Amino acid sequence: MQKKERQIETPYIKEFSEKHHFKLYEMENNIEGGDVLHHNDVIFVGLSSRTKLAAIDELKAAFSKFKISAEVIPISFDTTKPHLDCVFNTLDKDHGVICPYVFNYQDIRKYVPNLYEITKTDADNFGTNFVNLGNKKVLCSNMNVADMLNNEGCDVQYIDYSEINKNEGSLGCSILYLNRNRKF
Repeated sequence: MQKKERQIETPYIKEFSEKHHFKLYEMENNIEGGDVLHHNDVIFVGLSSRTKLAAIDELKAAFSKFKISAEVIPISFDTTKPHLDCVFNTLDKDHGVICPYVFNYQDIRKYVPNLYEITKTDADNFGTNFVNLGNKKVLCSNMNVADMLNNEGCDVQYIDYSEINKNEGSLGCSILYLNRNRKF
């Protein structure tokens, strides 16, 4: 964790991982959780102000070393947004939500062919920073995006997260996937 105030979290994550016998690899280069998006056998990693290409290269090398078969795809976006999940997210194996802050749509479209585009205003209000629970169930803190996803057949629960949004965070920032066996 790059920010000093977040570094106190690392020992607790290590302790929890050891207690539950999770394999743990500690990155030498900083990689932010909000810049990592797991989708099927692909890991999209945003090149942000906090996650650099060296971290993506290290992640690829670690996957190779530990024989993890996932393709790592770097995604460039306007770094005025803190993380990849503030400009792009997935809904299921073929659908995602994206905004104009993303520069390389085509790299994403190879793996997520159907992309719903939201406005920069909705992106600025954490429109893509939703939590996908699977089976078209979504937790969302942006009313416009919630309405759009409902119209697309998703079961969306709107959650007012406006106080958290003021600190540059939203729903996606409030979770930590510990074990994801399912693909979507």
